[in-house]
Amino acid sequence: MHGSVTGIDISDDYLTAVQVTKGMGGWEIRACARIPLRGEAPFDDALSMLSRSMNLQGGECVVALPEADTYYRNLTVPFKDKRKQREILSFELEPNVPFPIDDLIIDFLSINTPAAPELLAFFVEKRVIDGFLESLGSRGIDPDALCVRLVPLALWLTNRPGAPQNGMLLELGEKRITLVLWQEKKVAFIRTVVYGSESRNGSEGNPWENDSPVAFHTAMNTIRHTVHAFGARRKGFAAPEKAFLTGPGATISGAIGFVTESLGIPALKIELSKDDHIHLGENAETKWNASLMNGALSLALGWYTGTKGLGLNFRRNEFEIRKQSIFRSAMFKKIAVWLAIIAALWAVDMGTDIHFLKQRANALDGRIRALFKKTFPHISRIVDPVKQAQIEINELKRAATPGEMGRMNGRALDLLLEISERLPATMDLKVSRLVIDPYAVRIKGSTDTYNTVDRAKQGLEKSSLFKTTTISSANLDRGKNRVLFEIKLGR
Repeated sequence: MHGSVTGIDISDDYLTAVQVTKGMGGWEIRACARIPLRGEAPFDDALSMLSRSMNLQGGECVVALPEADTYYRNLTVPFKDKRKQREILSFELEPNVPFPIDDLIIDFLSINTPAAPELLAFFVEKRVIDGFLESLGSRGIDPDALCVRLVPLALWLTNRPGAPQNGMLLELGEKRITLVLWQEKKVAFIRTVVYGSESRNGSEGNPWENDSPVAFHTAMNTIRHTVHAFGARRKGFAAPEKAFLTGPGATISGAIGFVTESLGIPALKIELSKDDHIHLGENAETKWNASLMNGALSLALGWYTGTKGLGLNFRRNEFEIRKQSIFRSAMFKKIAVWLAIIAALWAVDMGTDIHFLKQRANALDGRIRALFKKTFPHISRIVDPVKQAQIEINELKRAATPGEMGRMNGRALDLLLEISERLPATMDLKVSRLVIDPYAVRIKGSTDTYNTVDRAKQGLEKSSLFKTTTISSANLDRGKNRVLFEIKLGR
């Protein structure tokens, strides 16, 4: 997921940067800057100024290399498959470049047509890329992509609703005019024309303000002839329907009318920030100039839309970004430390809760046992007090029904008589508790010996009123030298 994305557009004379974040409502331009490239180390000095004007740490970054360091070639190839085109690209390109092919980083755009498979190849010297990456790295910037100026802007335009199938993008720069031509919404041709070098006679400032109309006319004638020459050798070529203007020249009054008149097609100025989904932040609003910053903005927007939004990327081969394992990253280590702290605190909290819950459970268990002994003193062996209490209560409920009470009261005297007859008067037997219910008779008391308990059981077993006779308990009371017993008679 993206945080902020900074697009850095490097031209011959300026370094332009735009920082963008994406939210629910679209994109917000958080910061922007345009810094002249001057002095003995213009790029390094401009980067220093840029790092002071906006935060370049933590987000993602896309850099467009200047036209002076980027080369283009249109090639016809035997394959339409993009994978095969990449495999043969070096061989097809080698006879057409002034450098050893091994000293170049190459990428391309596939512009296949029904007539023939074509591609637009781009290449940059490795030493140039190495120099830019070294300077950027010294400021803590490791760009995620290195691409070609104006290609992301052209791709953004072709994907807008209502964009013409065939059109052109013109950047009216201070030293160059760069033409990007698209056919069937595919970038098909790029050329850079050096502008006004003779007529300016070393004058400074914006040439579109200083140069004569003759220079304007000459520049537009060159553009028109370049487009015508490209169309003459390309089958199925369609003339551009509109010209989209950006750069310093686009800010000059009358530029739109002059380009329209010179090229014979409608011209209009680009302002990407006018898109309904793009908003200017408070810090960027006072510095924003659409014609000067469209290119840098298109880099950030193109990165948000993926590699298709940038067109190509020179960060390949030895310059490819080696993604660091998330498990070794500093951010992961910090997160792991905090998670460990949170887990430790959670474990302490849970341990404390469990300890107090156990104490409370033990206290409640003690109170339950005490209440059970008080309520049911005749039960000496307590295993599950709740379950045993439920059994005793259910038996008392059954005994408390009117029919059972009447039947029980009616036979109580018979039962007492039967018990007294079965137990001889000479037997040393003291009854301390006698409970009669519809299903059983419980006799609890004390006697002199265990044998007496057995004799009492044997005497009661002979009664026809009782189905079962069971000695529930028989324990020696050492203090009184007596045997405590309980006999249950099933009815």
